[in-house]
Amino acid sequence: MSAAYDQPRHDGPRQRSEAITHARWKVPPRLAGDASDIRGTDLDNKPIVVRIRGMAPDSLLLFLSSDCLACSGIWHDLRTRLHTIPNPAARTVIVTRGPDSENLARLQALAPPGITLVMSTAAWHDYQIPAVPYFIHLAGYSSAVISEGVPTKTADVASATNQADRLGPI
Repeated sequence: MSAAYDQPRHDGPRQRSEAITHARWKVPPRLAGDASDIRGTDLDNKPIVVRIRGMAPDSLLLFLSSDCLACSGIWHDLRTRLHTIPNPAARTVIVTRGPDSENLARLQALAPPGITLVMSTAAWHDYQIPAVPYFIHLAGYSSAVISEGVPTKTADVASATNQADRLGPI
């Protein structure tokens, strides 16, 4: 971590999320309730819409890719359930780029059973994803961002979501 993270920050609510964000990525500012529904295709190339706005429970969006080396640990953890994302009340959604940007056969092999996966390049633009892998934890009805960041393993997401659940939305 850089020395900047060791210093107290006084620039608003972003400090909690930035503490778990890799130092070289600038995280775009988000407003409470600016979450959008995710429209894309599933692994069978059928249209899918994942409702986000005004929905309960919380949503944990994992932005992953089939060709991302840094994502491999997260894919493995999710498939083997070695490390699960806590907060059983939150629904987990994996969001990849669209079928034209992903290896469909590889995604089918990587996709963990029981977790919704949607391929949507538009969602990456809507949520202004600065890096891969990336996660965003959204509060249920309000769609407020609870936490977000660049994880290297599911334990990073678990730690961030647990800490953020105690602190509330940013």
